[in-house]
Amino acid sequence: MKKILCIAMTLILALSLLAACGGNDTPDTPPANTGDSGNTGSGGSDAGSSSGGGQTDTGSSGGQTDTSSGGGFVDGPGGIKVPMPNEPYRVVFTMFNGLNPVAREIEMGFIAVSEATGIDLWVMDNELDPIKMNSNVDMAITAGVDFYVLYTNDQESNPQLMDKLVGAGIPAGTIGTAAIATTGEEAPFLQLPNYDLGFLGAASAMQVAKDKGWTEDQIVFFSMGFLEAGGPFITRTQGAEAGARSIFPGVDYHETSSTGSAEVAFQRTADFLMTLPAGKKLVGWTHSDDVTASLLAAIRQAGREDDALLVSGGFTASMAGMLREPGTIIVGSIDLSFQAWGWDMMQHIIAYLNDGTPMPAIIPAPMKLLTPANINDFYPE
Repeated sequence: MKKILCIAMTLILALSLLAACGGNDTPDTPPANTGDSGNTGSGGSDAGSSSGGGQTDTGSSGGQTDTSSGGGFVDGPGGIKVPMPNEPYRVVFTMFNGLNPVAREIEMGFIAVSEATGIDLWVMDNELDPIKMNSNVDMAITAGVDFYVLYTNDQESNPQLMDKLVGAGIPAGTIGTAAIATTGEEAPFLQLPNYDLGFLGAASAMQVAKDKGWTEDQIVFFSMGFLEAGGPFITRTQGAEAGARSIFPGVDYHETSSTGSAEVAFQRTADFLMTLPAGKKLVGWTHSDDVTASLLAAIRQAGREDDALLVSGGFTASMAGMLREPGTIIVGSIDLSFQAWGWDMMQHIIAYLNDGTPMPAIIPAPMKLLTPANINDFYPE
């Protein structure tokens, strides 16, 4: 919170003017459906990038409007039907880290559904920083928003944030980590199958290695998670280890972290490959596609493509081309349909704000393994 009242009032006035314009003048917030799924830029505006305006998006992510009955609805991806809002509600979506390409894909879905329905969407970046998380909540409370979507990956901070929102009477939903106020109120939760995500990817890669005739004593399992991001990412890494050991129980297991940086991932992989003896095989698991691309670059630089297989734990559109490459060593990527999350949550948020329809306590995120064999079935060229 700003300490000086006049500054705070000026900020509120500026945000109100931005919302009234219905435009998106913040250069760090990308437009909906740009296809720039690998964007690792600065990551969303801190204070209210308004993406409403009622534009109808007819792209592949949804946006067809049906007004044949009642207030109508918008068709989203996967058969999701989002009701039209009774008024242009002001909804905040907070990214856990705007530098993360997965967070940006989720943001794109929220922007697309907001443009299609006329929701006044504010995108804020939590920057993996508890202080920033609190200041974003404080700003939303001051502005009197209608709903707050909390995406922090920091479960320890969530109770304090929920206490503030509950005290202000602002309903909230959460992505990735549970958020429970000290008074017991629990936010509806879009739940990721974090353990299963890691398990499925690692087990699939190890099965491919086994089918190639690689043996347990040949293989080093190289786990590249994002351990600094906290609970969900640690759970994924634990699932990956269990998945690898479900195929080869005694496999040589090596764990490191990308720290959320593709550059760090490349350097740590390059350093590790320098110590990998001839004849050893590397099976690598990562938490996201941009990190997988860094591992692939390091493996190619070392001339070890014949000795490596990779699998990714978070599909983004940039991976489709890599899976289609002839002879690719990437055996798959876990698709969680990130851009659909905004549509899925918003259908429940709008129904709740329209007439008080209760939101589900748990909104499960879908999961499937995309491989070179099936990529065109789900993402045709």
